[in-house]
Amino acid sequence: MEKTTQAYVAHFAGRLLADWKGTSILDKNRGEKIDLKGQPANFTVMDHPAVQNCPAQRSRDGMNVCLVDRGTDHHICLSLYGKLFDGFDHGSESHFSGIVDEQIVSLYDFNESDYFIYEHQEH
Repeated sequence: MEKTTQAYVAHFAGRLLADWKGTSILDKNRGEKIDLKGQPANFTVMDHPAVQNCPAQRSRDGMNVCLVDRGTDHHICLSLYGKLFDGFDHGSESHFSGIVDEQIVSLYDFNESDYFIYEHQEH
């Protein structure tokens, strides 16, 4: 999954599961603050089953949403439950999972076989 997409998914999960505000997130792995205002610019949030023919497994117990790029039809399927989330990025064909712990999101990208840590930034 692209770095900006990872950051966007982490921030989106933080907004939904920990009521994050603002548009910035700190990529702890790279020590870089990322401003996500308008990024990815064309993504729209749609409730399941808004995207048809989506093969990603969805949780029956969680909140299921799709982030859909209106311009390219690229979408990310996401299930959120408690402080946990998982999903599938159709753009990179990558599964991911993570946990939101207050101001920190840990995201595991299965394509990269690695964890990525993000911290909420108010501004």
